[in-house]
Amino acid sequence: MTLFPLALALIACGPETDDTAAAVTEDPGEHACEHIGDQVDAITAATAAVDIADAIIEPGDEPWVVALSGDVTTYVQIEVDAEEELLLFVGLADVVEDLLFQWQSEGLEDAGAEEHCADAIPAHYHLDLHEPGAYQLELAPSAAAELRLVLFESEGHDDH
Repeated sequence: MTLFPLALALIACGPETDDTAAAVTEDPGEHACEHIGDQVDAITAATAAVDIADAIIEPGDEPWVVALSGDVTTYVQIEVDAEEELLLFVGLADVVEDLLFQWQSEGLEDAGAEEHCADAIPAHYHLDLHEPGAYQLELAPSAAAELRLVLFESEGHDDH
């Protein structure tokens, strides 16, 4: 057996740097704390099902800034192609009221503050999206003008 194929594989993969190791092992809560305040364009939360196409959020490193509508209940939507578990970090307490699947209540676990930055992220949730389709987050009326959200896929992250 020759070591040449092994050497080629090691060269092709390249050395693991501190940056790549940190990206793989960084706690999602710490990561959310770092990014919750990033400047991004806002989307407007929907006040009815007909408006939801403009209020879709997806998992990723960037936060979502959602413009709220004052004294009315609003919604944002998460669409998945398969069963998925997500971590949702929320910049305001008591605003996310319910998780809906195709506009039917699924219920939502009690929120916990993010231990790394409870002031910036007073609520985080584990979302179990049990089948493909459209899920809505029901947002309570709020005096706040905007809500910041960070949404991560929980695969590969430790639950806390």
